[in-house]
Amino acid sequence: MRILVIQHVASAPLAAYADVLEERGVEIELVDLEAGDPVPASLAGYAGVVSLGGPQSLHDPVGLDWLEPELELLRQAVAADVPVYGVCLGAQLLALAFGGAVYAGDVPEVGPAPVRRTPAARDDAVFGRLPDTIPAFHWHADTFVLPAEATLLASSERYPNQAFRIGRSGYGVQFHAESSLATIRGMTELDTTAAQLERALGPGTARAVMEAAALEMDAIHDVARQLIDAWLDVCAARAHAR
Repeated sequence: MRILVIQHVASAPLAAYADVLEERGVEIELVDLEAGDPVPASLAGYAGVVSLGGPQSLHDPVGLDWLEPELELLRQAVAADVPVYGVCLGAQLLALAFGGAVYAGDVPEVGPAPVRRTPAARDDAVFGRLPDTIPAFHWHADTFVLPAEATLLASSERYPNQAFRIGRSGYGVQFHAESSLATIRGMTELDTTAAQLERALGPGTARAVMEAAALEMDAIHDVARQLIDAWLDVCAARAHAR
């Protein structure tokens, strides 16, 4: 099985999701947009598409023309029932591709905090395997309007649109289950990031986020394994049906 992975920046990799793909013998084709790789024009040969996170703010359209090929590919994937798994920025792109506006939230959501399944998620092929309360890690200040045809699957206290499904197998997941402690440490130790966090959320935020993540990461990575494993089952089923 061959999966297309679109990586927007090196600081937002597959991380824990990569372990499951490797264990299942999935062939990964990585498109590194930061390095200038082009987005494929066709989905031929791919069983699914993963769109990863990144620091871009999609509520400001200036300078985002470079994302249009990815938006078009996501539209193609949903129309052809090729499963999509969008993470954070990838989830926002999936929403944007189908008419959902992206906008800045009131307060950044950063650090471990649970999300809760909606009733619609209980029978979902991916989220149906998870408990009603799901451990998660967050690192975002933007959110989005849910596309009209999407089904909401999970919410958090601060940001109601945490996961959704569009079409039969297009998934947007705003929260992070995949982030490693090394990735989080790299973000919190950046002087500019630490300063931004402290301005928005108070002194000591960067250290508190790192400490809380260390305590919760095993449970969060268990969620990552369940999510991506279930999504890969969907990929295999759809590929077989085609």
